[in-house]
Amino acid sequence: MGVVEKGDTIYIPANTITEHKVKVEWQQNLAHKTQDYYSVPFFNKTQGDEQGVIFISTAYLDEFKAKKTGGEDLTIVVDESFQYGQNKEKTTRWLAFHDKSMKAFQWRFVASAKQAFGDKLSSFAGGFLKTYIMVDISALSGFLGDPLRNF
Repeated sequence: MGVVEKGDTIYIPANTITEHKVKVEWQQNLAHKTQDYYSVPFFNKTQGDEQGVIFISTAYLDEFKAKKTGGEDLTIVVDESFQYGQNKEKTTRWLAFHDKSMKAFQWRFVASAKQAFGDKLSSFAGGFLKTYIMVDISALSGFLGDPLRNF
């Protein structure tokens, strides 16, 4: 797994984009927030087809699809409209495409995927998130208590 960068070209098979829906919940300005996302594996064409995961807000799906460049299915160039989360070692990154004013911490996305996939998390997107299988969801905030980052 690699570190996806701004300017990288990612590829998503179009038939997989809406397969896995997850709900992300968080607190913002003393209010409970919730948003549905599609959790989608992608291939980073710039980095030798390394696999990664992107969380696409269901409300932003059409905007995401409109970013399609030439190429097969959904080939998209990562730009400043994306945000990312990463592990503490900064050796793997996953992407988010949504309203960037949303302030959900990184661990909220990983916890949502863990709840949705359970033990199947080890095989999802080439095992990109498998390191979190044995982690207690309540403890994830200690590992990933950072906000999403902008490119």
